[in-house]
Amino acid sequence: AEVFMPSIQLDTVDYHYASPYTEVFSALSLQIDTDWRTGLVGRNGRGKTTLLQLVRGTLHPAHGTVVVPVPTMFFPVPVVDSLMTVREVVRSAVAPFTAWEQRMERLLSNPDETSIAEYGDLLERYQLAGGYDIDARIEREFEAIGLDAAMLDRSWNSLSGGEATRAAIVPLFLRAGVFPLIDEPTNHLDIEGRRMLGNYLKAKNGFIVASHDRAFLDACVDHVISINRDDVRTVRGNYSTWRADMDRE
Repeated sequence: AEVFMPSIQLDTVDYHYASPYTEVFSALSLQIDTDWRTGLVGRNGRGKTTLLQLVRGTLHPAHGTVVVPVPTMFFPVPVVDSLMTVREVVRSAVAPFTAWEQRMERLLSNPDETSIAEYGDLLERYQLAGGYDIDARIEREFEAIGLDAAMLDRSWNSLSGGEATRAAIVPLFLRAGVFPLIDEPTNHLDIEGRRMLGNYLKAKNGFIVASHDRAFLDACVDHVISINRDDVRTVRGNYSTWRADMDRE
């Protein structure tokens, strides 16, 4: 049986920046299935990041509605402390596992009724978030994205720009039930890094990635939304399919 995947719906959305007045979208209507691997393309200033922020809910339309049926997670993920180990940065971007572990330990050392009740609640949250196998899952994703698991014990600030980019993509696919919004991930990646990220994303389902990199988009997307000068259109296929469609006109 087909699993029904909910859609992100934008309905007659107007969006502009106030000063200086710049219209970005006018009466934009879009449907984006949450199991698509969607590439978002368009010249700088056309509104790729604005569209991601509207879906994320950090920007709100002047008119129209944006309905997002799933929680989203945005790349780049914030790094609270670059002296933390890579493992700790990735873990904490998924859920506050370490804080939960420390709290549960304290509650167990002083087991009155209230503590036991709180421990039970925390344990449930920890399990639901995948706390028991989070380290194994991180290592698996690192391997899939072409990073060495030994890197997990280094400090975050020891990573190169390309390593940090790939490491910061991983939490988006470790937190259950979120829809990743990925803004220009190839900026710090060399050709090999882009190839690895493309292969990694090709094996995933359901995300939007904004990028200018054609080869990267060809490797990993199955739909393209292009923000053109006069319209916004959705094409099924990869960047080359979209390009061929545009060239035919």
